[in-house]
Amino acid sequence: MNFTLRQWAIIVIMVAGFIGAAILISSSDGPIADENAAEFDEAVWCEAANAISRWSSILDGSADGDSVNEVRNLRQALADGRLVAPQELSFEIARLQDFALLVKQGEEAKGDLAAGLASAQANVDTERVAQAIAALDDALRACGHNPVDA
Repeated sequence: MNFTLRQWAIIVIMVAGFIGAAILISSSDGPIADENAAEFDEAVWCEAANAISRWSSILDGSADGDSVNEVRNLRQALADGRLVAPQELSFEIARLQDFALLVKQGEEAKGDLAAGLASAQANVDTERVAQAIAALDDALRACGHNPVDA
């Protein structure tokens, strides 16, 4: 394909722009800090972790003594806690939020919390959920709260 002189000029300008941007980005002194990112506050996290601990009984793998309201409360506690959690824990909390949502949806579809829990367990990678619960347990213990398995 034959390009006109104008088309070649546009291509050269674009390539030069990309090269200039690559040089500019590679010469910076590390990642750009997010000015809107808040510092981690352990006291705020531990307060949010208290609410998670209080409603986390549904995460023990059984529906014994649990109610749908506890699932709703857990979902809200996880959402609130994720906002203030340590960065390395926020992904695990998100996994547990998804699991709690599946429990709620399963309960609504089947009309029974135990059936909803079984449905949720069938639709997740239970090993990864267990890892998320273990990470949450460690964080709860570090704050002095009861872990999920208590």
